[in-house]
Amino acid sequence: MSSPDPISLVALIISLVALILTLLQVAQQYVATGYDYRHCSERTLGGWHKRSRRQFIWRELRFEVHFTAPIIHIGILPSDSTDGGDAYAVPTTSTVTEKTSRSRSASSTSGARYILHGREGDKIYTSSQNPWFLDPKGTRPEAKCTWLSLLNDTTITHLQIGIDELALSYDFMPDGIKKPLAQMDRKSFLTLMSLFQVSWQEGWGAEKTELGGGKRGTPTGAGPYGEVTSRNLANFGPVISYQPSNFPPTKRFYIVSEKARSAMFSRFDLGFHVVLTHSADEVYRSALALADEQAADTVQGFFRDNNGYSPGLAEVIECFAEPEMPKAIEHGTDTFISIFSARSVGTLFDQCQIVQLLIGEEVNNSTPLSKTITTWAMDWASSVKDNEVGFPADQLQAALKFARRYFGTPTHQREPISWSESRRSLHVIKFLDKQLSNLCHLLAPGQSELSVHREFAKLQIRFGSTLFHDTSAMAQPSRGHWLDFVGAFVAEKYVEISSILGEKYPGSREEVRHGYVINRLARGVLWVIHNGNCSSNQTHDERLLECSLNSRWLSDTSTLWID
Repeated sequence: MSSPDPISLVALIISLVALILTLLQVAQQYVATGYDYRHCSERTLGGWHKRSRRQFIWRELRFEVHFTAPIIHIGILPSDSTDGGDAYAVPTTSTVTEKTSRSRSASSTSGARYILHGREGDKIYTSSQNPWFLDPKGTRPEAKCTWLSLLNDTTITHLQIGIDELALSYDFMPDGIKKPLAQMDRKSFLTLMSLFQVSWQEGWGAEKTELGGGKRGTPTGAGPYGEVTSRNLANFGPVISYQPSNFPPTKRFYIVSEKARSAMFSRFDLGFHVVLTHSADEVYRSALALADEQAADTVQGFFRDNNGYSPGLAEVIECFAEPEMPKAIEHGTDTFISIFSARSVGTLFDQCQIVQLLIGEEVNNSTPLSKTITTWAMDWASSVKDNEVGFPADQLQAALKFARRYFGTPTHQREPISWSESRRSLHVIKFLDKQLSNLCHLLAPGQSELSVHREFAKLQIRFGSTLFHDTSAMAQPSRGHWLDFVGAFVAEKYVEISSILGEKYPGSREEVRHGYVINRLARGVLWVIHNGNCSSNQTHDERLLECSLNSRWLSDTSTLWID
């Protein structure tokens, strides 16, 4: 057998190499049609990359890239989600169930609860589980989708997170999109970012009108734990980016009810009325609906001239609003902050003299009516201790004494309120509200509790709006300071409120009316303690723009895209 011709062998090798290169070139061209698939890799999507795929379209001889991204909805955990346990406990166990009905095991821990809506039904997870949709494994910081960071940060919240899987094709995404986009309604996004203490860019969110204006603006702001930025894509619209910082490992965020959520948007649901506090006009309308035009004009004027101060209306909020405002709690350190629209709730309840009246101490510039209120408070305290089964009378006195020390300290020298003191005040508030229901039935048998509360609120606004004028008049003869006469003012006005309630409900007993008045005064003081450590109404406060959005954003379910 003759040996192969060297020239033919070389030619064959060259031909084979050329064939291989040609095949590789053709393959590369086909693969290049799926170029966007690299944006759907583990480095970008973490656990979501398993939902990505390439589909070859034979008619077009190219690949089409499909990816799956979430539609995220932020809700409030049902009130029975802790099965009577501690809503503020740190989650310690992991649970997952694939039942669509609410599972006892899935709700037995605190923290976020996730409901993944899929073709096979709903799957319910707890935040301490490590489900695939929260998996950041394999991601790179420069490539990672910011919505994946947002999803991961929800694990330290006490919220219900709804997730729908949205399958999309890169063929129909606009130019400039380099990462799969998630969707979130504005209400959900603004709720979560406000809870994370984002201070919104000054003026943003205020322009939303009755006709739905303000859509031209996109959320922009920054806080201690993250930053929100946006960019506009031609023929598409705004795309949001969420850049998180490091959260302390023991910090948890809580919103216990829809009423508490709305308080982050300058909206306070009192049961008998909804008070809006975002602007001077809203404050005017709220005061007018509850009281009269003269009081509304006065409250509006103070709001405009004193950075949101709303005398009278603020006291009503603290007496009847949701007890528990949203919180960020540092477990293990006994520290917390309250996160809500607090600019308009600076009131006379944060004055030491009110607490002194409630615990039997003599106030500055005391009057006979001051002693009358003190007598009522002492009689009421003895009554609840002797007659109210289960009422925490000792805790009430301890909470009021703490309030006396706290409000008795000059503002610039006050230490933050501890979480343990805040919780004690909340415990007492819940009993005060329960007792109030009984007092209403005794005060006005056959009438609704809300109608009694509304009558009391009307008087609070009418008299509270005259606070500065009346105390200034009291101080003028001695050339004193108006604040030194707050105790005397409160005693005079709340004794008069009790008298008016007697005329309104002629069959009521004096001790019932007195109990109602003292119950609400104590509730107002303890509400301020429990929801303390909030942003103040001082212009230098770095938290001033926190929770500074108009309440109309709560009804905005339009879509935001997050990269």
